[in-house]
Amino acid sequence: MRRHSYLVGLNEECHTAQSRFLALLQNTTDTSTLAQIETAFSVESVSKEFFAEYLRLFEATESALSALVKKDKTLQADFEAKHGNTSDFTEKLDGVSR
Repeated sequence: MRRHSYLVGLNEECHTAQSRFLALLQNTTDTSTLAQIETAFSVESVSKEFFAEYLRLFEATESALSALVKKDKTLQADFEAKHGNTSDFTEKLDGVSR
C-alpha cells in the first residue's frame, strides 16, 4: 500500500489538497469512497495537472519575454551576449525565483 502525505493547515500552502478535494466535496449526492480519494491524489493525476499548469505558465512567460526582447535593442543585445534565447532563460526562471 502506498502512503501519500499532504501537509494541510494554518500558514501552509495547500493548493493541491484544495484542488483534489474540490470535486469530491462538490458531489453532494454520494459519499466519497476511499478509492475515489486515492484516485484524486494519485501521483499520475497530480503530475498531469502540474505539467499542464507548468506548460501554460512557461508559454505565457516565454511569449511575454520574447516580445520584450524583440522591442528593446539593449535587452536583445544582453540576451545574445549572456542568455542565449528566451526559451532557455524562461526554463531557468524557477530556480532563480526561490
